[in-house]
Amino acid sequence: MLTSSCDLSAGELRAAPLASLLIEALRKKVSGELEFGVRGGTSRLYLRDGHPCGVQVFFGFKPLGQFLLELGWIDLHGLERSLMAVADGRKQGEALVSLGLLTPAQLEEGLALLHRGHLSTLAALEEGTYSFEPTSRLPAWTEAIHLRAHRSIVDAMLPPPGRAVARRIFADGLPDGEKLRLRSGWERFSPHFELSPEEERVVAQLATPQSIHEVQRGELSEHHATALMAAFLLMGLAVPDRAGERSPGPAAAEEQARWGRAAGIEPEPKRAEPPTPRRPAPAPAPQQARSGARDELERQHREAEVAVRALIEERHPLVGKGDPFAILGVARTASNQKIKQAFLQAVKLIHPDRLPGSLSHLAPQVKELFSAVTEANEILSDDARRRACLRELEAGAAAGGGIRSADVRQLVTKGESLLQQRRFSQALAFFMQALQFEEHPEIRAHAIWAANADPSRPAHARARQELQRLARRHPTCAQITHYLNALDLLEANGVS
Repeated sequence: MLTSSCDLSAGELRAAPLASLLIEALRKKVSGELEFGVRGGTSRLYLRDGHPCGVQVFFGFKPLGQFLLELGWIDLHGLERSLMAVADGRKQGEALVSLGLLTPAQLEEGLALLHRGHLSTLAALEEGTYSFEPTSRLPAWTEAIHLRAHRSIVDAMLPPPGRAVARRIFADGLPDGEKLRLRSGWERFSPHFELSPEEERVVAQLATPQSIHEVQRGELSEHHATALMAAFLLMGLAVPDRAGERSPGPAAAEEQARWGRAAGIEPEPKRAEPPTPRRPAPAPAPQQARSGARDELERQHREAEVAVRALIEERHPLVGKGDPFAILGVARTASNQKIKQAFLQAVKLIHPDRLPGSLSHLAPQVKELFSAVTEANEILSDDARRRACLRELEAGAAAGGGIRSADVRQLVTKGESLLQQRRFSQALAFFMQALQFEEHPEIRAHAIWAANADPSRPAHARARQELQRLARRHPTCAQITHYLNALDLLEANGVS
């Protein structure tokens, strides 16, 4: 096969980088949500029929307005106007269009570019976990995101984790010394790759058979050319030159034909050329094998310690807070399968009997967290208890309860820190991202304040109006009262 399949349901990114996951998703044409647990937070990639249709990154997040400002599509004044509209509950993209700052076509292109950037952020991850939950009920906002799976696979093979995938495609599908050539009619399918002019010129070289080394010496970087050619080989748009003395084995040829059919290309007739047998690689020396096994074992132990420590730091503060969803790190809409996966993954890391000796000082926290995880799984695995828990949590939020999600709390903490530094626009970006995950009156109050209290463009009357409207819905929220009192103080000091 051109590339070994990966387990799309769950696993470690070091074994299955994003490039492999995208290939497998397109291969199976799945719809659902890929969730990534990394760097103390949760990121998500949504898929529809195997095509990415939206990315939410916990780290490296860049709001749409800031991204368009960097592209030069809007100016600072336009960004500020859109942020004021966002604080009123409108989506920034819709605000930019209604203000006449973007056309609908420009908004669609800008969203695609932004999410391509977020996808590249995920593709660069070398450590972390992932899990996939099949569903056809994706967030409504993903309908506005138009990403091509073929282009995404190329982009995902550019960072270091994806380069290994590209090399594996060549190792499986292109015998050493054999050249590549374009399949007849490939031009009809090139729009799937959204080729840049430089990429088009590199691909055009394959009108005559070229070795991969010849292609890599073109105007693209070596890694870029390798990723592009690997994708073309994978999809059957580029094939080994059969005029050579050797041809790919039957498994690789069948895989090329299948990918070609998926792209709408009929396979070319097979030639009766037996594959050249390859000499098996020499077995490593005993001492070398033992040394390699010891190094691998030590690496696994180090990674286990990091994972256990990170889980304790993230989840132990939630013990006793009464939110089993937060303890397991799953959404309140999570399926039974997703809950089971989260429970098994947590238990594997924090079982008291498996605690690494170097972390023995954390044994009390591990025991408490292990008990909490076990109890959370028992609650959420029972439909009646889960419904009762959801009613209690929703009642608490309606009464002004605290933010439940650990991920969201971290986003809000970052936003509050930026507010203290009087970096209002950047703080607003974090609050708006937090609202995508959890609508909470405290977060909404922060967003209203960040959008309207900047001394460089104050809109205190608007802030008061929005905060009072929010207070009518959530009269017990202390954060709303705090900001209304702050406005009273500003007005008493003659600041309008």
